[in-house]
Amino acid sequence: MEDRSWHAQVIFLALILSSCSSTSQPAVLQSPDLSLLQSGDLIYRLGDGFYAAYFKDFSETDKQYSHVGVVAKTILGDSIQVVHAEANELTGQGKVQTESVSEFLKGANAYGVYRLKKEQNIRQAIADQALIYCHRGVPFDLKFDASDSTAFYCTELVMHCVNMATSENLIQPGTLVEGKKFVAIDDTYLHDWIQPVLKKCP
Repeated sequence: MEDRSWHAQVIFLALILSSCSSTSQPAVLQSPDLSLLQSGDLIYRLGDGFYAAYFKDFSETDKQYSHVGVVAKTILGDSIQVVHAEANELTGQGKVQTESVSEFLKGANAYGVYRLKKEQNIRQAIADQALIYCHRGVPFDLKFDASDSTAFYCTELVMHCVNMATSENLIQPGTLVEGKKFVAIDDTYLHDWIQPVLKKCP
């Protein structure tokens, strides 16, 4: 693992200001067909803001995305939301929260949906765990400490949900920031146990 302490201040500022905030004209992407989404899918986006490039750059192998959330359907199946951890760009405060798919992808330059090659009940457990963290109001992890499960940044949330649902350590931090283990975006999907379902660019 590489210690990227020279980038530490940038990543802290980037996430506080929201990695996908936009200062330019947002890209126009066709929204995904919601019928193709399933609970437990991982949905990624690439923001067009200045700081999104820095967060994206922490992925050492693949730099397609800058943010990730978990797809969760309601019990009745008539509503699909994305559970994700994000900080407010003005206050620097945030928590695990839900948004509609369209809101999550608003202003994105690209997006992708990935699905674990696991049974449906395991993938549902990923979504259920994400919703539990949301209902608990787990705060945004301003310390970016992947070893602390009391607060999460976006990829840290995904790591805990996937690992708890599968009872395996499938996702592990692959980067060091200021001596702390950091879960980069590509740490969550560059594996043989997960596959892309949808990918969209302008």
